[in-house]
Amino acid sequence: MQRLAPIALLSTMVAHERVLRAMTRLELQKKYAGSLLGYAWIILQPLLFLGAYVVVFLVIFRIRLPGMSDIGYVAYVFSGLIPFLTLMEVTTTAPVVIRQNMHLIKNVIVPVELIPLRLVAGAMVVQFVGLALLAVFLAADLDYSWKLLFLPLVILLTALFMAGLALMLAPIGMIIPDLGHGIGIAMHLLMFISPIAFRLDMVPPLVRFLVDWNPITYLVEAYRGVLIAAYEPSPVRLAIFVALALLFFIAGCSVISRFKASIVDYE
Repeated sequence: MQRLAPIALLSTMVAHERVLRAMTRLELQKKYAGSLLGYAWIILQPLLFLGAYVVVFLVIFRIRLPGMSDIGYVAYVFSGLIPFLTLMEVTTTAPVVIRQNMHLIKNVIVPVELIPLRLVAGAMVVQFVGLALLAVFLAADLDYSWKLLFLPLVILLTALFMAGLALMLAPIGMIIPDLGHGIGIAMHLLMFISPIAFRLDMVPPLVRFLVDWNPITYLVEAYRGVLIAAYEPSPVRLAIFVALALLFFIAGCSVISRFKASIVDYE
């Protein structure tokens, strides 16, 4: 009897665990190879994004959240920016990742599933660096709580969510080469309606639906809920995040299972 797609994928990951780790390491090396600063970009990229947000919202628009210091606001923004940057990396790269690594599938006989999964694994490694930087801001503002115990669970659900997206976008990107360009534009639009630098109750009721229908909202809520001590996330939004993570993972496993046998035909 044929195994369910998620179970088959997990079995493939376990059977090729060493290959996946080696491919993830090579993915990171390739990403920063040839650049002048190399791996320093792992730290510089989130800090530059954070700097841009802080200048715009804290300095130019002078946004202040009640009961929150300037350092606290920086941590508030960073806690939402970290998962968003991971999501942007995965969604904008996944549509072209199989085409760029077709030689691995043809010549080395690497399972197709591992190609988008190594992209997710590399993005999650970079996310850990961002979380380490955030810990510095939280320590400066003495903003730790027991909710940090749930951070591993949030990271696991995020990994499932990202894996599902990558497993869907990778084969579809082979069939529709223009998908990557559309995803890049969509992610930049979603960035402006994501509650990274503002609270949900600051959104006018007339356009509130734009934020509520934005999946990034629930990703940010989950991270912020465990990272920021004074932040109380909506249980409904947390439940939606869990549902989205599981549904996207199952859907991604089904899509890659459906197309992996014929993926080379679309080269």
